[in-house]
Amino acid sequence: MTAFLQKHATLLMVILAIPALLIVLGMTGSWQPAVSFTRTLGLAPPVASTAGLDRMPEWTLPDVNGASARSADYAGKVVLVNFWATWCPPCVAEIPGFIKVQEEYRSRGFTILGISMDEGDPAVVSKFMASHGINYPVLRGDAAVATAFKAGNGIPVSYLIDSKGKVVLRHVGILSAPALRKAVEEVL
Repeated sequence: MTAFLQKHATLLMVILAIPALLIVLGMTGSWQPAVSFTRTLGLAPPVASTAGLDRMPEWTLPDVNGASARSADYAGKVVLVNFWATWCPPCVAEIPGFIKVQEEYRSRGFTILGISMDEGDPAVVSKFMASHGINYPVLRGDAAVATAFKAGNGIPVSYLIDSKGKVVLRHVGILSAPALRKAVEEVL
């Protein structure tokens, strides 16, 4: 038996390491560490599916000043709904492109709608918006709206909604300005 163990020690170590790795990954709450890692780096590829979400769900959320906004307020517009947070580097990285696209397409019935998943004082988000020159509405999100959108656990995640309320694109990770322009042009 000892000769067998010496001869196959490497193979046995690999076989024992796999369950240990699975246990560690299970403790993180994610069986998709590569996806989380690429989201953190902002390198996640676009996901063309709508994740089973056909239409923009109905919601009512407060903006950063406490005023209520409803999904019905955006009826008839092409809307990019973007789940993000101030502490999320990939989220922050896509903001300058969003600002430019918002400027370019606002007059054509397009708007970006940021849904901040920051917890705590909304003044943090207000200050962030001012310091980054965000020119589109930002609402304070919660678990209920994330669930309604089937957003999952990672951010950023964006949904392009056409003027009839249909979800035409779901994108996980950084959405570049050129990719957003192309998608908006296809639905305007």
